Amino acid sequence: MDSQLYRCKGVLKMEFDFSGNFVNVENVKKGDICTITAVPYAEEKESATQKELNDKGVLVAKKYMVMNIPVEINGKAKNYTPDVLTGKLFQAHWGKDSDLWVGKQFSVDIEEYKAFGTNKKRVIGFPID
Repeated sequence: MDSQLYRCKGVLKMEFDFSGNFVNVENVKKGDICTITAVPYAEEKESATQKELNDKGVLVAKKYMVMNIPVEINGKAKNYTPDVLTGKLFQAHWGKDSDLWVGKQFSVDIEEYKAFGTNKKRVIGFPID
C-alpha cells in the first residue's frame, strides 16, 4: 500500500492507495506507460472457479501458472500480470527470452471482456518500440 502526504487547510493529511501491488483497472488509465524494471517471474495460482481431481481422487482448485512483470507506472512500483494475448504480443515484439525485456516499455489500455458469464475489465499492454 502506497501513501502520500499532503496539506489540506493547513493540516497535514495522508492519502492511501488501496489499489494493491498489481497493475489493475483501479490504478491505471488508457495511455499510461509501464517500464519493466526487473526480470519477469512465474507464479503458481489456484483457480477460484475451476476444480480438478488430484491423484487421490479429491476435488481441488485447478492450478495454473502466470507471469508477473515488475514495472514502474506513474512513479510507483507494481507488478503486471499480462493476459495470454498481451504476453504473445510482448514475445512477438521483444522475443521469448523475457530476461531481455528489462527496460522495455509498454502502454496500457482497459479492455472489457466476459468470463463465466460475468462482465469484467482488465489491463492490456501494447509494446512501445
